[in-house]
Amino acid sequence: MTPEQRALGHAIQISVEETFYWLFLYFVFVDDQGYSAFKASPTVKESNFFARMAWYPVLRMLLGGQVKAQNLHILPRELLLKMVRNSFAAWSLILDGKTFLFGDQVSSIDCLLLAFLAPVGVRESDVPWDFHDTLKEFPNLIEYVTRNENLVKARTHLKKKSHKEKEHGEEHKAVSYTHLRAHETVLDL
Repeated sequence: MTPEQRALGHAIQISVEETFYWLFLYFVFVDDQGYSAFKASPTVKESNFFARMAWYPVLRMLLGGQVKAQNLHILPRELLLKMVRNSFAAWSLILDGKTFLFGDQVSSIDCLLLAFLAPVGVRESDVPWDFHDTLKEFPNLIEYVTRNENLVKARTHLKKKSHKEKEHGEEHKAVSYTHLRAHETVLDL
């Protein structure tokens, strides 16, 4: 990667981890409309009784408290949605006409962005409606998520495979999934 690409990658990483993450949690666990949509989602409806009646409300309380510590709850909902839209617009502009953020090669930043966008773009019934509706305004982001959905699935599959091999005492060196774990990647700037 060029120095400019590393700098852009760092900016994307910060926007995802320090802004988009908290906005997503706000719209799922603090915003009443978002939490209602989350509770009505197939994931929650199909979960066991304990999760529905106890675990999700506890998550709402704990994560909601963390989100409130970010002071997002004092901002108007429209401003928060504008922040989401601005993030999508910036990522859409960066992706314009490219397979991945930095051309034809997948990067750890692609994996990070896909990890956050995949639930919004692919599993629309499990996320706040406002997020998915806003994402629809950026067809190239939806296409990016759909086209690269296999990267997200590959990470999950390789992680499961790695755990199974460790349980059986086998060391699997041919396949490494760590490059797909963007949240553990530190950029060399």
